[in-house]
Amino acid sequence: MTLTNGHKATKPAIRLEPITKDDLVTVAEGNIAMFESFYEKLEPADRRPPHPVRVQRHARRFERVLESDMTVCTKAVLAEPHGEAPAGELVGIAVWHRPGAPCVNPKRRSVLGDEYHGDAHAWQHVDMDKYEQIWTEWDDMRQSLMAGKDHWYLCPIWVKNEYQGCGIGKLLMQEILDKCDKHSPPTAVYLEATPEGAPLYKKLGFVEVGKSEYVEMARWNKDGRVAP
Repeated sequence: MTLTNGHKATKPAIRLEPITKDDLVTVAEGNIAMFESFYEKLEPADRRPPHPVRVQRHARRFERVLESDMTVCTKAVLAEPHGEAPAGELVGIAVWHRPGAPCVNPKRRSVLGDEYHGDAHAWQHVDMDKYEQIWTEWDDMRQSLMAGKDHWYLCPIWVKNEYQGCGIGKLLMQEILDKCDKHSPPTAVYLEATPEGAPLYKKLGFVEVGKSEYVEMARWNKDGRVAP
């Protein structure tokens, strides 16, 4: 799927591709940058290693997410050069948990396990009490709201700041939303949104189903109707 625009000075041509192991460091850099305040709470400053080490550890943890048969990991890349950026540069990602997967975030340590890496170095600076607490709260909320309902789970999505407003996030979303809408009734989609991001999801048919710090939202139908 490709997004093109005649005004290439402002909107780049975008291509969607699967994330690969070669992308892991770039994805880790993006995750940390785009969710800086979130990860700062989980990775205390007094335990945080130098940035390159932090990125490498994050990339190692994400490798298991990428390899899971229950996830779909997609990147948005430049289809052609844009400004000083070369074609193929990664500008956004979307990670999805498939329908039928347990209501357990794929980034949790209990899912990834230390045995995957042969040691616990990838988690060495992480406050595991806070890490497990926040994922447990989110997982419990999703379980209570979506129990018994097959659904896709978006976890997470981001677009680099300099490429926001170009429709890239919508393009990353639409790939899965189109799959959902081929079913009757459509397959549900669930996500946690920031209050700032919630209005954008509403335009894609999502409705609020919870009101925690991150707004729980579900998409039952593309026109934004409530659950059937």
